[in-house]
Amino acid sequence: MRTVLWFVAFGMLFAACEKDKAAGQVKVAPGTFLSMVKAERENGEMVLNTITYNADGSVQARISYKDYNAGLISSKTAYIYRDGRLEHIDEQTDYGAGVFSGTPVYSRSALVYGPEGEVIQKNYFLRKDEQYELKSFTTFTYNTPGLPSMETRYAADGALTGYSIYEYDDKGNVKSASVYAINATSPEPALASKTDYTYDNGLNPYRNIYTAVENIPFSVNRNNVIWSSFTDYSNPMVHPQPAVIRVDYTYNKNAFPSSMNENGNLFFLGYQ
Repeated sequence: MRTVLWFVAFGMLFAACEKDKAAGQVKVAPGTFLSMVKAERENGEMVLNTITYNADGSVQARISYKDYNAGLISSKTAYIYRDGRLEHIDEQTDYGAGVFSGTPVYSRSALVYGPEGEVIQKNYFLRKDEQYELKSFTTFTYNTPGLPSMETRYAADGALTGYSIYEYDDKGNVKSASVYAINATSPEPALASKTDYTYDNGLNPYRNIYTAVENIPFSVNRNNVIWSSFTDYSNPMVHPQPAVIRVDYTYNKNAFPSSMNENGNLFFLGYQ
């Protein structure tokens, strides 16, 4: 579930969702909060993700599992708020192989806001000896409708490492994402990859479980990706061939996906 789980009608969206720029998330009506994602396996369904919410509808935590029944997690993301605004995101990640538990890695993303309540910078820290050490930071610029159009990435010392450019369709969906990075042959960021997207008319549940700048395009799209084409340009010696992913959905009464088939892999989405 590479594209959708990157820890998942235009008029109906505005009736069901209200964008909160300060919190960076969408507040949705009861019954439309994505709470669980399962995958179909030979021995039955397997829980991949669970999401919990605060009383005001803002996301509280998101957990990805190695083995749900055994309580083994691969990552846990907690959202910390101050005065109604998201202050930072804490993540605990277990890189242990298979279902075995390893030593977790703790990280933090601290958000910096602009005068209009938009996130203009995200500072990424790793925890070492109970202290958080700055490893990198990202800045964001926005288009006229207020959607993130560019993110620029820097090392902790301020050295530019790359950037991404997002282009939108008239419904507010990202139609293409171009990633530029520094490589061995270019001292300046060069095109590393490009992904093109096509959408349905259903409602995107992932807008409520990510901040607007946390997992572009899935954190900002109004609708659901039904087709994507990823082209890797990072190796100049290899002629790039697009990798295509197709997704088919079934929908619930609220026009959100209840199941999805991604290139033959079946997933189920539960709501509260």
